[in-house]
Amino acid sequence: MMKNKGFLDENIDVILSTLRMPLKSIDLPVLTISPLLTSQDIQKINYMLKES
Repeated sequence: MMKNKGFLDENIDVILSTLRMPLKSIDLPVLTISPLLTSQDIQKINYMLKES
C-alpha cells in the first residue's frame, strides 16, 4: 500500500465502503454507505465530493 501512496494521494478523493473499516495507513476520508444506495447516502457522497 505504501508504494502506491503517491498515486492514491493524487487520484483518489474519497473511499466509499459498505463496511466500517479504519484505514490508518493512508490519509483519505472513508465514507461508509449502505449496500443498497439510499438517498441519504447520495447526499453524503455529494457533500464529500464538494468538500474535496
